[in-house]
Amino acid sequence: MKLKLPIFHHSDETRKFSELDIDYNIEECETQEIIFYRIDAIAPAENNKYCSVFTGGEEFVCALSLKEVELLINKSIGPTLEEHRSMFKL
Repeated sequence: MKLKLPIFHHSDETRKFSELDIDYNIEECETQEIIFYRIDAIAPAENNKYCSVFTGGEEFVCALSLKEVELLINKSIGPTLEEHRSMFKL
């Protein structure tokens, strides 16, 4: 699987806040497109507005919702077994 996702990255200011354990708005972070070749899990983040992407023991916060990321993953890996069955009436 190869999937390009917009991931939040710290700006200089939000990095300082994070290091000092001060709350900050994630939307103040910059976004950068990252290509993922493996995703271990996804989960809702920031009150379901964004999606956490887990890979290789690391967590990344994506600027898309859980449903949007799930749709992109499903599109990149093709139809599920149930979708095949319904397409071909198996």
